[in-house]
This record gives sequence, C-alpha cells and structure tokens, in this order.
Amino acid sequence: MAKYEEKIQARIEEFDWKDMIDSLTLPGEEIRKVYIDAVFREFQAPLDSNCRRALKQYYYYDKTGVHERTDLETLPIMDMPCAEYDTLPNASGVYFLGMIGTNPDGKNYYLVKIGSSENIRTRVRQYATYNPMIYIGGYCLTTKGDAETNGHAYLRKKAYAVALHTDEWFYVDEETYFELCDTFADTAMFKAIVEGRD
Repeated sequence: MAKYEEKIQARIEEFDWKDMIDSLTLPGEEIRKVYIDAVFREFQAPLDSNCRRALKQYYYYDKTGVHERTDLETLPIMDMPCAEYDTLPNASGVYFLGMIGTNPDGKNYYLVKIGSSENIRTRVRQYATYNPMIYIGGYCLTTKGDAETNGHAYLRKKAYAVALHTDEWFYVDEETYFELCDTFADTAMFKAIVEGRD
C-alpha cells in the first residue's frame, strides 16, 4: 500500500463523516451538495499535497463518505530490469548509476553517477522510485571515506560536463557511457577505481 493510501485510509477511519453531515443538516432536510463539499474540505484539510492529488484521481465522495474509485482501469506493472534493486546489499558502499535521456528534439544525453550510502539498497531504491529507467550498473562494498571521491575523480576524467544543479551526475558521450557501464559491472575494476588504483 502506498503512503498516500495509508494516510487517506487512516483519515477515513478517524473522521466522523456522518456526524459532520448531520451537524450541517436539519432533521428531514435534504442533504445539499454544498454541505457535502464543505465536509470534504474539512476531511482533506490535514492531508498533504500528495494525498490531495490522490483523492482527486483515485477517490470520490458522497453523502456517506470518501470511497476508493472502482471504475479505474488497472494497468499492468512493467518490470524494468534496469531499475532492479532487490539484489543489492543492505550494506555500506558505493554504487554506479547510468541514465540515457532523450529530449523532444531527439538528441540523446548520457549521464553517469557514483554515489555512496550506509545502505546501498535503500539509497538506490529511492532513485528507482523517482526514475524507474535508471540503470543500476554495479556496487562495491567499502567503508573507505574517499571511495566516492575517487569514483567522482575517475568519472570527471571521462566526462565532458556536469549536470546542472548537481556535482555528482556527469555527462559522457555514448561510447564512454557503455564502456563505463561495462567497467563498473566488473566488481574488481569497480573496487580498484574507488580505492584509487585505476
């Protein structure tokens, strides 16, 4: 269950919809839509923007409460092996990521990154959540403090630019991109590079 679903479900359980509707209508009076809308505004008031977007897209409300929509067509989940992080270790180390992006003008851009984390799997999962097309190209278990710095120095020698608003994503040409993907898939090479033995 997604976080927004958990938050919305908790709000549904804690919010006394019937009591709110009853407090706005007189006995025997027809429940007007303006009252139902007012109760819904009260319902969603403490929820964050992600929950509010989800409410608009996946839920509806009526005089009886907030309900999950059942009329939505369910799409299949497409398994992308490039963003598969389940086999990564829950351990400290460095990891290699790649990304190919195409602009509307049809030009391809090739980006690579080396990062470090106390928990490689957790960190890479965060990237895959925001970008399911990242390529997870390898990792190296290490606690050496300069491992990421050594990796960045190696990539800097191969790159022609650094991405805007970051100093960890490097632009490389197509040939270099695929060479780096091969290089960092080799555990021994990865280790040599981040230990400064390249």
